[in-house]
Amino acid sequence: LREMPRTGDGNFSHDRLISRYNEDLANDLGNLVNRSIGMLQRYCNGVVPNATEHRNENLRSLGDSLTERIAKGLDEFDFRAAIAAIWDLVTAANKHVEETKPWELAKGAKNGDETATAKLDAVLADLIESIRIAGASLTPFIPQGAGRIRTQLGLENDVTAADLAWTDSLAGTIIPAASPVFPRIELEPIQT
Repeated sequence: LREMPRTGDGNFSHDRLISRYNEDLANDLGNLVNRSIGMLQRYCNGVVPNATEHRNENLRSLGDSLTERIAKGLDEFDFRAAIAAIWDLVTAANKHVEETKPWELAKGAKNGDETATAKLDAVLADLIESIRIAGASLTPFIPQGAGRIRTQLGLENDVTAADLAWTDSLAGTIIPAASPVFPRIELEPIQT
């Protein structure tokens, strides 16, 4: 859906489908889920922090505006715009990981730096909340994949309107270890 134009003909090929799956789902979203939950396991014993300071306002703003942006795209029968809104959040969350370097914050936290601890808690809480909202928002587009994300977070697959708002509802929850939600598709060369 993200690849096809709203009007006119689209250009479909299996190679493009696999490339889009690997780039968007396996690399962008799948890696975000695995890496965020992996860091949560390593640095917080799997417990989602209840952070109140050092939160990322850009992620929250993207999360808060997501329902409205998706609805606008769908009202205009523009699936690409609706999915692009979700991917803005995914991209911003991945960028947040690179900018904040949670692995470095964890070193400071391990050495007793209270500011590093508070920042690490905020980063992990923001990442988990971003994943939760992205998973809920993707349900109409990729129900099984979105369900795997929700399962990773220990959530039921039934999505309600409340699931689409930034709530920090998972604070204090223990999240199980991650497993790939979108494994890469590797094609084997055809033997002739």
